[in-house]
Amino acid sequence: MASRAKQISSEMPHIGSIVKENIEKSRYNQAQIGRFLNISAVGVSRYTAEKSLQCYILWNLSKVFQVNLFEPIGQALALPTQNVISPNELLLQQRVIDLEKELAIYKEIVRAR
Repeated sequence: MASRAKQISSEMPHIGSIVKENIEKSRYNQAQIGRFLNISAVGVSRYTAEKSLQCYILWNLSKVFQVNLFEPIGQALALPTQNVISPNELLLQQRVIDLEKELAIYKEIVRAR
């Protein structure tokens, strides 16, 4: 069982690398990020070394960077996503279909003249 868990976790992207990449892209240095998160610059540096981080840390870092740090993790999973269409979108789609039918009718009327 332990070998299966190790195999699964080895496929996971190194979260610290993702954090480090975003630190380099951001306009903030580690001390500034630490102040946002109420931790030391050393603590921020430790985040970049960790293979895994808790969700609330990723959540807070996402807010600091204004980037969804969960997205690269989801992309690495390469699993199908479930597209949920809101009721409002369904109504809009139906409205488009209705308007396309109406337009086709008007085009027929114009051609018949």
